[in-house]
Amino acid sequence: MLTVDTLKANQVLAGLSAEQLAAIADMSKNDEEVVIGKRIGELHGSYDNDILTVTAIKKNEGEKSYDYLKRVLNGYKSKVAERDSLKTQLDEQKQKVADLQKQVDGGNAEISKQLKDEKDLTARLQQQIAEKDTALTEAKKDYDAKLLGFRIDSAFDAAFGGLTFKTDVSEAVQKAMKQAARTEVLAKGSLSYDETRGELVLRDANGEIVRNQANNMNPYTLAELVRETSIKDVLAQGKSGGGTKLPTGGGGGSTDNLLDLTSAKTQADADEAISSHLKAKGFSIDSAEYWEQYKTIREENNVAALPMS
Repeated sequence: MLTVDTLKANQVLAGLSAEQLAAIADMSKNDEEVVIGKRIGELHGSYDNDILTVTAIKKNEGEKSYDYLKRVLNGYKSKVAERDSLKTQLDEQKQKVADLQKQVDGGNAEISKQLKDEKDLTARLQQQIAEKDTALTEAKKDYDAKLLGFRIDSAFDAAFGGLTFKTDVSEAVQKAMKQAARTEVLAKGSLSYDETRGELVLRDANGEIVRNQANNMNPYTLAELVRETSIKDVLAQGKSGGGTKLPTGGGGGSTDNLLDLTSAKTQADADEAISSHLKAKGFSIDSAEYWEQYKTIREENNVAALPMS
């Protein structure tokens, strides 16, 4: 979200008044809240579908996505609890055997049979624990694989959700390009979850984290990796790092390529129309191109001459 202080620090916006900066910041806040709220709802729906596909366990009515995921993955934790319970029983059994052994060593022949029975029980407990450990190892692998897959799918969904395609790109082509982008990213290395960083990282064949030279050698984010695939060719300008100057019109009817501000009665009306126009053309509100176009359109249409509101 853009703040007034952030906007003031941008030299491109030096000519805007405090009221105009405040209006832009407010628009950014409102727009972000709407977009994020909608996207979170979409992502949660996607997560739920992914969990159902992987585990075949249905979500309960009214159950939150986070609680749904915890319930599905709780099977692994229950196996850990069962194994730990057996270990406790084994420790108690070993102590019982040791106590009986002392009595036998002391010449108590009557307790020999009881000692044998307890030793047999101890052996059975050890066998059960070995079997539980084997099952637990497999469950851990399955748990980790499902959790990693869930994280990767969620990260790709978020990365694709931040893209804006050209207006002539159909839904079918968008879907195909997303799949192609995913394949291209995964072909560059293996994605794993870095517990220290708390995020997914891409590692090369040598196990080294792949870093982005254009971003101060920080580890590549999935969004950055996606934008470097062939999908960039079908993205709208401004979303893929580019941008061309938009033509504007101070009068006459509007078209797909021209912005008509003649109906704007106030600067607030004009600013809203300019912002909508730039976003429709694919310019990101946090890009320098967006604000260059924003300032140019205001100047060319003499928006500053209109009343504030």
